[in-house]
Amino acid sequence: MRRRCVSGIVLLLGLGCWAAEDAAKPPAKDYASGFAKLHALGLANVTNATYVKLTITGGHQLLPQNSYHDSLQYRTKRKGNAWLLEDKGQEGSLFIMGSGQPIRVRDQRVVMKEQQEKARKLAKERKGEKRKSHLEVAFSMAQAESVSGTWKAVDAAGDLKKLTVYLEKLVEKADDDPPWEMRQGGWGKLFLEAALFHQKGFKDDANRIAALLFETADDPRKVIRQAYEKLAQGHYDDVYTQFLASGNWQAYLDGMRTELAPFRTGWRKYRAIEHLCGLVEARIKAATPPTLKETEGLALTDEDHGLARALAEEGLGTKNVFDAYSGQSWLLGANRQFPRPPADQESAVGKIKKRGLDSFPLLIAMLEDTFLLKGDSKSLGGYHSYSFDNDNEQTPQQLLKTISHPVTRGRVAHMLLLNVLPIPDNERFRVDERGGEGLLYDALDWYQENKGKSREELALGYLEEGSSQQKQSALQYLIAQGESPARFTAIEDALLDDDNRNMNRQLVQQYVTVRGAEANEFVERFAAGLEKPKEAGEGVVLQGDGGDRAAKQRKQLLKQLRELVAAGSAEDLIAAYTKGEKTWQIAQPALMSKLRQRPRDEALTTVLKGAVSAEKPKHRQALIGLAGQIPHMSANGFGMGMQFGGGRDPDEDGKPLPIAPFAAQWRTLLEDERVVESEYATSDDATTIAVRAAWTVESLYATPDTRSDGRWLGELPDRGRALLRKRAFARLDGKAGDDLPPFPNPEDVDDDRRKALLAELTGAAPNAIPAILRELNWDEKLALSQAVAEDEPLCRKLAPVAHRIIEAKAGTDIDDVDKAIAGLKGKALTAETVKKVIEACKGLTFAESPYGVTIRRCGAGHGVVANAKPMGTVAVYGRPPRKPGKKAVPAVRASLSARGLHASGNWPVTPVGEAKDVQEAKPAKKAPVDDLDALLEEAEDDLAEEDGERAERRNKEFWENLEKLLAGEGNPLTGAEITFTCYNPVLHRKLAEAAAKEKGDRAAGDADDFGDLIDFE
Repeated sequence: MRRRCVSGIVLLLGLGCWAAEDAAKPPAKDYASGFAKLHALGLANVTNATYVKLTITGGHQLLPQNSYHDSLQYRTKRKGNAWLLEDKGQEGSLFIMGSGQPIRVRDQRVVMKEQQEKARKLAKERKGEKRKSHLEVAFSMAQAESVSGTWKAVDAAGDLKKLTVYLEKLVEKADDDPPWEMRQGGWGKLFLEAALFHQKGFKDDANRIAALLFETADDPRKVIRQAYEKLAQGHYDDVYTQFLASGNWQAYLDGMRTELAPFRTGWRKYRAIEHLCGLVEARIKAATPPTLKETEGLALTDEDHGLARALAEEGLGTKNVFDAYSGQSWLLGANRQFPRPPADQESAVGKIKKRGLDSFPLLIAMLEDTFLLKGDSKSLGGYHSYSFDNDNEQTPQQLLKTISHPVTRGRVAHMLLLNVLPIPDNERFRVDERGGEGLLYDALDWYQENKGKSREELALGYLEEGSSQQKQSALQYLIAQGESPARFTAIEDALLDDDNRNMNRQLVQQYVTVRGAEANEFVERFAAGLEKPKEAGEGVVLQGDGGDRAAKQRKQLLKQLRELVAAGSAEDLIAAYTKGEKTWQIAQPALMSKLRQRPRDEALTTVLKGAVSAEKPKHRQALIGLAGQIPHMSANGFGMGMQFGGGRDPDEDGKPLPIAPFAAQWRTLLEDERVVESEYATSDDATTIAVRAAWTVESLYATPDTRSDGRWLGELPDRGRALLRKRAFARLDGKAGDDLPPFPNPEDVDDDRRKALLAELTGAAPNAIPAILRELNWDEKLALSQAVAEDEPLCRKLAPVAHRIIEAKAGTDIDDVDKAIAGLKGKALTAETVKKVIEACKGLTFAESPYGVTIRRCGAGHGVVANAKPMGTVAVYGRPPRKPGKKAVPAVRASLSARGLHASGNWPVTPVGEAKDVQEAKPAKKAPVDDLDALLEEAEDDLAEEDGERAERRNKEFWENLEKLLAGEGNPLTGAEITFTCYNPVLHRKLAEAAAKEKGDRAAGDADDFGDLIDFE
């Protein structure tokens, strides 16, 4: 076997040696023999497979390391990424990813339905125990027991063409270094894909791709070596995934020895596999974990031994994926796992962390323990990286860290200790590489020095000698949970000594929020430090650097901090905001600070009363959004409650949030049909106060088992908004649960009905399709939208129906424009229609107010709505030009957004009366090398020319994507939108200056930041 393996890799490497000579032109030779060797080594047979786009939607943690995400997929712009080998219905379908590893994936719809049923069952079982129900439902829905996803067949020939174009461009850039992705396995991955396409019958394309791969590599043998290693890795990943599912150690060992035997020679990681086989063999012989021995006299309690046994028995299951490794110090009580498990489902690792310093003797005793656990190493994190160029420099132990594998109890202890020991940032990698033995005495010494200390004392110690992450964790703990008044001095010293205070913006806000008026002196010291440049040093960024934008950000921060320490009640802040005396950006942090100190119901009453009393829609909108946050606010800072366990329980004191005390306010807001004013309102998809209120009511009062049911509303925006309001009013009338108007759910439509719908539409005459769609209920419409996505011919057939313009609203008060827009009703949306809209927008560019046109495709094939209307203020236009001397040009700007299709366009507009110079430009004289101003002007001209070329490319992409949209690509039964904004730099400047004046956050004379704008008046 070994001799045969050697000959296999040698022959494959020989293929790389003779292949490169023919790569510059379409290959005369067929690489079939080389590809056949890969199939002989176990590369899948795709003769009867279907090329698909596979999207993983759940269970990512169950996939082998780096098996799914692929930056080359993005770079080559391909749609497909897998081969569907077999479909076993409820059991799941078997796929082969690009590098050869098989993956079993279940249909997302089936899995989601199972999770919903499980959630509803739990909710009913826990009726009357709402808090426990919240925890169990949220946690159970996060525990994926299988990989789930969606898939659809895609055009293999189209992807081959895109891949060929990408590689040909790499060949043209032969003088540049190969992309990082290629050097880190990309050549091998694409070579394996070429072999699969070759077997499927795309022989010429596959041969061409192989030849180009050989040419792009500095050594053709790297292509073969990478392919060999990728194939070996895929085989291991398959063996390991089966082990995670079964927990059978013997099958795992046998699989490694048999499936990976052909790769003994040539695969550098095989040394790690041999080492792992030894560990697994020892694990099989020692079925029960060894009793831990005390280390350096540190006594172990019965609880310690019990936790060690529990860890050995349960391993690192799915529920522990986020448990063992944390960027924040678990000794300070930080817990970033979310959703958190209910107490009766807490893992052994979670229990170990919860005990704090009392767990140190146990962790130290486990450091050198080699008992393997069922579970995945990648859930622990770590500091290792692997390069395909490293040759054989790494030890088997180091190589083992580059593959997913079961971990030892010692490795779990190692990672938990590494997280909390005060090791400098530049030493952590070296300490991690030393392993458990190297960490042992560091842990012993630190424990002897710190045992018996409180969390606050540990946090203060981290401020003195911790890593950067530990210092941040310590500051967050001290601000949120600290008790000693002496901590304030340490906190302030740490915040003021930071090399770049802007990086600590959130922590400073958190601290000032907690201290309120008592932080006044600190704020002024902080302000003085911001304005004072620090001494220059290597790698130090001066505080005075950063330009005007950084200065404005510092100014804004200081305004917020001073507002936080200012006296005044929450009611005073709301009144000042609704009267226009304070901006939301300034008022919100201070308001949240005041509200955190109040009981939940009192705080919500304050906000809702303020919203009802507010006259302007934008003020109501902001306060409604704040109302939705009240039950989840931490009493101790900005979001720190979740991490450090100090957050407000949404069911305060075990009492669910009532709705009756707030019914009058909610009813007033739900009846407010005014459109929300927003400077970002570029879309026709306008939102009213009533809709914002309905969304907030749903978020506050939905139960975990029903919350996910509303996920389909985004695909039916008009219907969804109306339904949310009905549900909100029903809640105000005392209804709940099954008595509320139900959400539409496509999962209630079975496969037989879906197939029948597809068959009916496929056989229907085009003019009969609208009537068929109108007769469907909302569950069926959503289900049809899902099913159609996989049927490209039907998508093309439905496209004309979906692109009928059923309504055209004209509201510009400019006769010619309104007439042009209104005349679109009843017509088909085509490229010519869009060109007419652009011409109409040109007429709006020089209006006295900002206007725009939105073309919106409604979901479920309802048709298209066109709307010309006043748009938002300055934000419509984007950022003004900042570069002095750069001229801004009026233009019509377009943005196209649909499922899988995104593009933008820009068409400059020449003002009336300004002549165009149509004469052929004469070649410009080159500036003398000593004429700096002329050289800079020449460089600007070159950049302008490049800008023009980019704009031309973007416009071309816009029209190409529009044609795809109109042809049904991306699913014509889903929503889509094309927004046109009419950009006028003069109007832009006026609006920006007016907005800045209203906000009061721009100093006099800052208008020069807008650059040298053309004056068209």
